[in-house]
Amino acid sequence: MQIVKIGKTYLVVKQGSKLSPEQIKAYQSKPEPDLTLAIWSDFPDFEPGLSRELNKLRKQTYTPKQGALQNELSDNKKLSAEITARKQKDNKKYVVADYTIPDSEIPADLQNAGIVIKRDIEFYELKYDEKNKKAYWADEKGNKKRFNNTRAECEHGEITIFDSVLVLDKEMSDIIKNIDASLKRIYRREDIKKFFDNLPEKEKTIYNEYHYRRDNFQSGNQKHFTLAHELKHIRNKDALKQKAPHLSLESRLKLMEHDEKSAHIEEALRAIKEFYKKDRNLKVFPKKCDWLVQELKKLKKDEQDKLLQDMEHIINGVSQNWDKEYGKTYRKKNNQFNKQIQDMAYDIPLSELQNSDEDYKAMLSEYYRFEVYNPQTGKTESKDLSSLIEKDVEITEEQRKDYLNLAEKTVSARQKRFKTAGLADENIEAIYNGTLPEVFETKETQVVTENTPEPVKTEDKSFKDAYRTYYQNIAKRDKSKFIEDKKAENFSAALVRENGDRLEINASADNHVSLGAKDRQKNTKLPDYKDFDDLVKLFKSQGKTISFGNIRTPEYKARLMLACIKAKADVENMPDFEKMDGIEPETLKRLKIEKNKQDNRNRPTPPLHLNQNGGR
Repeated sequence: MQIVKIGKTYLVVKQGSKLSPEQIKAYQSKPEPDLTLAIWSDFPDFEPGLSRELNKLRKQTYTPKQGALQNELSDNKKLSAEITARKQKDNKKYVVADYTIPDSEIPADLQNAGIVIKRDIEFYELKYDEKNKKAYWADEKGNKKRFNNTRAECEHGEITIFDSVLVLDKEMSDIIKNIDASLKRIYRREDIKKFFDNLPEKEKTIYNEYHYRRDNFQSGNQKHFTLAHELKHIRNKDALKQKAPHLSLESRLKLMEHDEKSAHIEEALRAIKEFYKKDRNLKVFPKKCDWLVQELKKLKKDEQDKLLQDMEHIINGVSQNWDKEYGKTYRKKNNQFNKQIQDMAYDIPLSELQNSDEDYKAMLSEYYRFEVYNPQTGKTESKDLSSLIEKDVEITEEQRKDYLNLAEKTVSARQKRFKTAGLADENIEAIYNGTLPEVFETKETQVVTENTPEPVKTEDKSFKDAYRTYYQNIAKRDKSKFIEDKKAENFSAALVRENGDRLEINASADNHVSLGAKDRQKNTKLPDYKDFDDLVKLFKSQGKTISFGNIRTPEYKARLMLACIKAKADVENMPDFEKMDGIEPETLKRLKIEKNKQDNRNRPTPPLHLNQNGGR
């Protein structure tokens, strides 16, 4: 096998295959600017098994690339223009948080890292279902629309901030305006409760739904915190790939939780800075910092300052709040951590996966490095706060049982498939690191064993086709009968000779094959010399390297060895027959003859010595 690089596309093809100019042009025009590896099934000579496994490498962990910052949130011109145009058509009220995130607020180390910040505008019109007595949100055509509770998404260095615009017709707008006006005249808490108790159910339901969305998804400062949260994720992911790419899945699962907690801490530290810059206004804190706000409300000014500079309290307070409010959801069997760890099982580099305490601690230092604001100096200072963590993340038995074990099995299966296909660790690493050469050959190994290999359950049965066609032709050549058990997981077939002897061929999907034989009385015997010759010729025609598997019978091993030497096949771990006992005299004789032939072929030709007249 060989891997050919065309532009940014890698193709796994059979040795010696050539692409036409039209095919090369087609691959060069593939719209895959960020694709490190692609295997295209429209190429006629691709290797199905290997290409399927290599294709899983397509999802790459994002590494920030050099490039100018692209920030759609630097102003509100586009959003304002769209709302103005809509108002002119329908005269409805559009409620939107007027905010901007200027480029100057993006951390300096990410200013030229190719970060893209996008605004996704979503419109929701408030409606009321008279029959079911419920308020709901609808699209422009009046159809029910599920409210997007996600504030942002981050993928491959592109952050999308979702901007929810609330739309009110005159009835809805009047209901909300009248209730707000009434509340401004009420001061006592018990009077507010009494006011809401006496409200008509429709008005109360509409008002509560509107304010829940307004307060939770349209807070102007919330967008700043959301952006800081996502930028922290980008930093963490890049640090993991650059500085500790070989961490085990167990360590990675723990770091997933630290990643989320550190992003929440990033928001809290930003809020503390805003608190001081906006005259100690507690309203700057996002809702996820309510635990901290409640503590601050009970303290005097100097006590507040002491608390906000106690980084150990802040770090562990955020961590405990995350455990309480978010942890259970993230750790659930069908939720985020499960999805991420399964994706990692398919995407991570395969070589040298390990539980390294040193690398793990180094990652914690990266994840818990923050810009901490000092109110005395008015400046921020970069600090590693990882030493303040009171308790490391512990993987629960449920997590291990529900999804970590599955992910680890996936990694083991990938390692087995790659090595069976002849793709070495350094080749795999080169694919991830983008250093794969233009062309290199892979060594596909075919393991031959004496006993029937264990069946491997797989939906891909294409490996059977080559065996079936080959041995059907052998049957025609020898005037034998070809029989196949098509229900078997393995390729399981037999050739019944004219004299009643039977050759049995069993091959699994993982490139393991065995030959067996029985005489007409169904007594077990060794396959004939020509049977081993035929098998080796098949593998040589496929460009495979033959490996000796679990073979206990010396004569079986010797006959396979003989066929390999005769065919000049590529063999690994070939035994030395001269040091083996139990070989039949005829086989030993044939081995020595073939070895002598090979030695003679490899012996250099002696130079000719010519006399003066041109003779020897």
